[in-house]
Amino acid sequence: MWISTTTQPIASPPVAASRGIRYSLVIPCYRSGLWLGELVARIAAVLVPRGQPFEVLLVNDASPDDTWETIERLAKAQDFVVGIDLLFRTGQFRATLCGFQHARGELIITLDDDLQHPPEEIPTLIEALESQPAWNCVAAEYAA
Repeated sequence: MWISTTTQPIASPPVAASRGIRYSLVIPCYRSGLWLGELVARIAAVLVPRGQPFEVLLVNDASPDDTWETIERLAKAQDFVVGIDLLFRTGQFRATLCGFQHARGELIITLDDDLQHPPEEIPTLIEALESQPAWNCVAAEYAA
C-alpha cells in the first residue's frame, strides 16, 4: 500500500520496485466513494484467478465527498490497492497521467470509476494485446 498526497509529479518508483507486477490498473476517481468497493471487488474477481500480480491505482481527483476515505479503507484492506490523493482538482486526464507516473506494472490498463467499463472485459483486452507482440496498445469501443 502506498498512499501519497501530491500536487507535483514525482519520480517513478525504481525499476527494481516494479519487478513482479504484471498489470497496473489506473482509475481516476471523482465522487465515486459509493461504488469503488464494488469496482475493486470485480477487478479482483477477474484478475486474481489469472495468477499474475497486479495493482489498482485509485487516483482521487480532490473529490469533495467520501471518495478518499473509501480509497484509504480499500488500500488498508487489499494489498493490491494503491491510493493517490491529489490536493486540488486536475481533471480526469491529468489524474490518469498521475496514475501512469506511479504505475509499476508491465502493462497499464485504464478504467473509469463509474463501472461503465466492465472489469469483466479486462481479459479480452489483455488477450488481444498479448496475441499481437508487435502491438503497443489496444482500445475498446462500446458495442451498441
